[in-house]
Amino acid sequence: MKRWKTVALAMGMVSGLWSATLEVYRDGTIYTFQPEKDFVGFVGKGVKAECGENERWLVKTSTCPSSQRLCLEKAGIEQLEREAAEAGETGEVLRQLIQNVKPERIDSKRFVHEAGTIGKKLADLEKERNDKLKAVKYARENFMRQVKAWEGSFLSRGCDQPVKVTMPGGWITFGVVYEADVSKEREIGVTQSMVLTNRSGIDIEAERGRFYYEPMRRSLRPIRFQPWVIRDRAVSRTRAYKRAAPVADMMLESAPAPAYGEVSVKGPREYVVQNLKLPSNGEKVHIALQSWQAKAEYGERVYPYRDLRLYRTVRFEPAHAIDADRWRVVRNGRLVSANVYGEYIDGRYTLFLQTDDDVVVQRERMILKEKESFFGGSVHKKDGYVVRLINQSDGEKRLTIVERIPVATRSDVSVKLLHATSNLPMTYKLKEKGKLTI
Repeated sequence: MKRWKTVALAMGMVSGLWSATLEVYRDGTIYTFQPEKDFVGFVGKGVKAECGENERWLVKTSTCPSSQRLCLEKAGIEQLEREAAEAGETGEVLRQLIQNVKPERIDSKRFVHEAGTIGKKLADLEKERNDKLKAVKYARENFMRQVKAWEGSFLSRGCDQPVKVTMPGGWITFGVVYEADVSKEREIGVTQSMVLTNRSGIDIEAERGRFYYEPMRRSLRPIRFQPWVIRDRAVSRTRAYKRAAPVADMMLESAPAPAYGEVSVKGPREYVVQNLKLPSNGEKVHIALQSWQAKAEYGERVYPYRDLRLYRTVRFEPAHAIDADRWRVVRNGRLVSANVYGEYIDGRYTLFLQTDDDVVVQRERMILKEKESFFGGSVHKKDGYVVRLINQSDGEKRLTIVERIPVATRSDVSVKLLHATSNLPMTYKLKEKGKLTI
C-alpha cells in the first residue's frame, strides 16, 4: 500500500509541472494543454489532436462540462429553446381544451369574462414564444461567431499527458500595429501593439504564448544549378525592341483586453506573452509590446507625376525593427489618421500623415517645337514638364518635390536631365532610376 501511495504522489507532482503553451503562426496554431474531462472545445474540421506521438480522434457530443464558459452559453441557448417550445405547447394545449369544452348552459357575462382571460393568456403565450425564439436566434448567431461548430468535441480516448491540438490558420490570428504620436516638433513617440483574435472554439489559458510571423508549414527543396545555354537562334533587333518596349512604358507609368503577464519581443516578428488568457469570443484584443521616442524631421512632399496632393510627412530612424507598415497617428490626444502606411524612403522611415489643402499643385507638359537633330548617326529629342505651386495659406511653405525623368532600357539609348529652373530659390538632385528631388 505504501508503494502505491508513493507512485501516485510522484505522478501527481509530474502532472502539476505540465503547463499549457500556445504557438501561433501565420498558417496555423498549436495549443498544448490538459483538457478537462477530455473536452477539447467547439472546434470544426481541420483540427488535429495528439496525445504524445499518437493521434486522437475527436468525437462530437451534445453535452460538455458545465464549468466551461462556452458550454454554459450553449446551455443557456438550449434553455431558451425549451422555454419557447413550452410556451408554444402550452398555447396549443389551451386551444385544444377550449375546442373540446361543451357548456350545457351559457352565462353570457361569465363567458365574455373567461373568453377575455383565455384570449389574453393565449396572446401572452404567443408573445413569450416569439420573444424566446428571437432571443434564441440572436444568441445562436453570437455563439457561432465565437466557435467553429455547434456541438462540442471530446477526445476519443483519454490521455495521461498534455494534448497537442493543431488548428488551421485564421482560427487564432494576430497582427502588429503601430501608433505614432506627432505632438512634438522634432520628436515622434511610437507605441507598438499586438492585436489578437480567437475564434477557435477553445478558450485559451496558456502559461506562455508565442507568436511568429513565419509559416508553420514550409516546403523547401535544394536548388540545382542549371547552366545558361546560348541557343543558336538569331533574334531580330526589331523583335527585341518590341519585347522591351512594354517594360520601358511600365517603368515610366508604374507607381509605387485580455488577462496577460509579461510581454517580450524576442526578435523581429517574434513575441512572447506570459500567463495569457484569450477567450474564444471573436473580439479584438490589444496588447502593448513596447514604446520609444525618436528624433524626427517633419516636412511636406508632393509627387506631381503621380498625385497632385501635398502631403505632410515625418521621417525618422526607428529604435527597433518595424514589423508592420500600418500605423495610427495621433496629435495631442486627437486622432489624425487611423490608416497610414509607412515605408523606408532614402534610408529613413517615412510616414505620410495627412494632406495640406492650402497648396494647389498643377503639372503640365511643356509645348516644345517638334524637332529632331542628327549628330553622328544619333537622334536627339527634348521633352519636359512644368510644375506650378499656388500657396493659399497666410504663411511661407518649404516643401520637397519628387519628379522623374525617363529611364532607358537599351544600351544604345541615353537619357539626361538638361536643367531644372524656378523663379524661387531651390536645389535639386538627380538620383538613381531617374528620381529627381527638388
